[in-house]
Amino acid sequence: MQRLSLVSFLVVVVSGCGSPNLCDPTSCAGCCQGSLCLSGSTNDACGAYGAACQACGGATVCGSGQCRSSGAGGGGAATGGGSSQGCSAATCVGCCFNDQCQPGNTASGCGKNGVACTACQMNQTCRVDQTCGVDPDASFRITPVSARVKMLDPADGQPWDAAASPPDTRVFLFCPASASSSTASTSEATDTYTPSWSTTSGACVMKARELLTGGFGFSAIDVDAISDDVIVGRTTVTLGENNFVVGRGGLMNVGGFDEITFSVVRQ
Repeated sequence: MQRLSLVSFLVVVVSGCGSPNLCDPTSCAGCCQGSLCLSGSTNDACGAYGAACQACGGATVCGSGQCRSSGAGGGGAATGGGSSQGCSAATCVGCCFNDQCQPGNTASGCGKNGVACTACQMNQTCRVDQTCGVDPDASFRITPVSARVKMLDPADGQPWDAAASPPDTRVFLFCPASASSSTASTSEATDTYTPSWSTTSGACVMKARELLTGGFGFSAIDVDAISDDVIVGRTTVTLGENNFVVGRGGLMNVGGFDEITFSVVRQ
């Protein structure tokens, strides 16, 4: 049985899927204007970490997400509540933003030991160790969505079907990889070297921690009337952190596939 790591290729940016996105501290590193996340770096919309955008008025300008005095004077009085030492590993156990120490335990501002705050990416959270990554207890749906089949069967160098017609491809999933039998399968994509399947069928759901360690398994066949041909024998696949961020991944040149793509969707 093969064991492979799923790598991401074909990063797809999708907007408007499902319910509208909300703007809050877990999803926006800038400021929120209603449900819209803005950069928070302009005078008319200034802010950070998902706070409501504010307009800087009078003699103030927006700097690092805060309205600050634009005057050069002002005497020696300190403003903003910051320490004269600034924010660093010596003064902050969380992360630094605008030279101010932040807790460092939110998705919009993650970090520890005085590093610059990081905004976690899609499907990531600020973990207990204050680093960005997928929540190990989050559930994800794995679905084969498309593939490219080699023109000839690698087993014998012959066409897949009679009259050199394209194969009829069906994919089976084993979730987890140790499952004794198939737990889901796609429909049969007939007479094509580029099969594709619905993202709502032939899927299985697993925890992120399972996908990162033991992984899932898959196999594929060319459905024939008398005897099915094996396109890919049972293969174990583990995911990497980036697959959860981009929402998909794929394998190249495995068995009779030039490539196969799986969607990785949080539930």
